Amino acid sequence: MHIRSATVQDAAGIAEVQVASWREAYRGLLPAEVLDNLSPAHRGERWSSILADEMPRTATFVATEADIVGFASIGPCRGDHSDGELYALYLRPDRWRQGIGSRLHTAALAAMRDFGFADAILWALVGNERAFSFYRRHDWREDGAERIEHRPDGTELPEVRFHRRLDLPYRSER
Repeated sequence: MHIRSATVQDAAGIAEVQVASWREAYRGLLPAEVLDNLSPAHRGERWSSILADEMPRTATFVATEADIVGFASIGPCRGDHSDGELYALYLRPDRWRQGIGSRLHTAALAAMRDFGFADAILWALVGNERAFSFYRRHDWREDGAERIEHRPDGTELPEVRFHRRLDLPYRSER
């Protein structure tokens, strides 16, 4: 397994991972119709645009074997460019709990540090206990902020914000 910076050619693979992960992780948290209607092709177009025009201090990493098995995306905090934000961290469900997420997480935090961020946030879907547990193990803590993200299809996603100092050592470094 190898972790590297994503390219535009990775967009379809990233989209496949994202859709598969959403369908498994969010089953029971989001309406089945929403999950069933997720389109890897549509997501692939979106990722192609993102990767073709990455903004300053943003990065996307992929974990690869024969194919892409996971990815992480980071950049400036939306709404406050003084902090970093972990925008996404997803794996194919058949690759969960194998250390790949931790390796992607390490790469993402190192890039945020390199970009000069001292703190970072992420948003996690309420009820996604697998994600909450992962982030807590990696020294993220809920900071009390909540929001409702409104998807274009009208679905509302209740989310909780996590915060982490980037000058803390990673658990894997201890």
